[in-house]
Amino acid sequence: MTKNLHTLFERRKHIGETRGREFWRASELGPIFGFSEPRKFEEVISAAEGALAKKTDPSIHFHRGRNDILMSRLACYLVAKHAGVEDLLRSSARANLSELNKRLSSAAKQCGISENYDFAIFMNEGYKGLYNDMGYSEIHEAKGLKKSHHILDYMGVLELYANSSKAEQTIEALKAGGVIKDMGKACNIHFATAVKARNAFTKEMGTAPERLSVPEKSIAQVDSAIRKAEKQAAKPIPIGHK
Repeated sequence: MTKNLHTLFERRKHIGETRGREFWRASELGPIFGFSEPRKFEEVISAAEGALAKKTDPSIHFHRGRNDILMSRLACYLVAKHAGVEDLLRSSARANLSELNKRLSSAAKQCGISENYDFAIFMNEGYKGLYNDMGYSEIHEAKGLKKSHHILDYMGVLELYANSSKAEQTIEALKAGGVIKDMGKACNIHFATAVKARNAFTKEMGTAPERLSVPEKSIAQVDSAIRKAEKQAAKPIPIGHK
């Protein structure tokens, strides 16, 4: 399940016909999250929805129809946390961010940022905007990571979502600005957009990205542990074993 979870999750994604927003159906997500009984899954959804209602209007992310509940990506992540299966979605959230960062890299190249060193500076401005003036190195130190560790591998689904929102909004902001062959202006746009993403996330979640808990294990370690558990569960029981 771990190997294909990202594919399974993304395949269940729907795109709204009017505004083009992505959403997932609770009826299709329940089995992926390990729920065979829809009623129990709906109880978890209600808990996640109720927690979000204390901070913002939950209808932005949860839409209850006659026969199903439609959920945004953030809603899915919140439900996963309440269901205790957040680790199952960390790889998917990381993969989604990776795809967005590829698109952000392409957008940056259109602004004349082609060298790796310059792109690192551009990305650091985004981190500073999202993390209250903390760059990559400061975030790395605050998380208490080893030198070989990457900060994105030690983020939970909500922190990865915050970074994804920042990347997606920056791509749109750079496009809206037209052809900008100016690294300084592109960096300013990245920083300013990241600040907006930070403010929106903090308002919805009631906490800033840098205040979220740091997972003890990396995404790779979690995936490895889940794969081992799946292999163990798939082993046939010896004859005569009780």
